[in-house]
Parts: sequence; structure tokens; C-alpha cells
Amino acid sequence: MKSRFPGAICLLCWLAVLAIPLRLAAEDQKSEHVRYSVIDLGTFGGPGTNSSAYDMNNAGWVAGSANLTAGGPQHAFLWYGSGPLLDLGTLGGPNSEAGGPNLRGEGAILAETAETETAEAETAEAADEAVADAPADGEDGDSAEASEK
Repeated sequence: MKSRFPGAICLLCWLAVLAIPLRLAAEDQKSEHVRYSVIDLGTFGGPGTNSSAYDMNNAGWVAGSANLTAGGPQHAFLWYGSGPLLDLGTLGGPNSEAGGPNLRGEGAILAETAETETAEAETAEAADEAVADAPADGEDGDSAEASEK
């Protein structure tokens, strides 16, 4: 009785040899497909300026920040897939940035305000002084009973 084992091995080898060209052809087709493209969004203009994109939605809208002058402050922008960057400005401070545009064009904006740390400290100190200087009830002759009359 003859063994079928050598014949089975030979058949498997031929199937493997025939499958290799099919696999290589499939890999060549995959490399032809473009999955994305890179687009230069530009800047707000001027020499030495730059821009950075932070987020993009399914419609192709991009949010980020760009500077107005070389080494200058950053302003948030939104780009709708064509045309120039839309400067979203700031909240009075020098810098802002945008991220996460949704399909309605809304995004999260991070921005500095015009108020400085010194101004914030002065405001807090003035509020503390006002509370400390406020008269207690009835101290200046205005008691609860007097104000009811």
C-alpha cells in the first residue's frame, strides 16, 4: 500500500506557488489608492509667518492657529476647504488657537484675555479690601429696624 503523504505535500506546494503571484498583484493594487492628500493652507501673510493645523472634521474643515507677523502672536483660524484662512481673532489678549470644528463650523477656542496677572491681582486685592471695609450690620446707624421704617 502506497502512502498519499508525498502527493499531498506536492499538491500543497503547487497551490502555494500559484497563490504568490495573486497576493503580489493584490498588494500592487493597494499601493495605487490615494488615502489622503496634503494641502498647503498658507498663512495670514507676510514674511516669516507660519500656521499650524490642530484638528479637521469629516467635511475637510481645518482649525488651528497662525501668526500675523514673524515671531508674533498666534490667532485662531478656521479653513473651510478652500480660500484663505479665516482669522477668528482673540478675546482681547495677544494669542488664541482653535480646534475641533464640527459640521456647523463651531470649534473650541482657547484664547488669552487683555487682563494681565497684575490686573487680576489688583482686582482681587481691591475686592478683599472692599469686603474688609464694609460696615457690619447696624454699625453706621442703619439697622434692620431703621431701614424698615
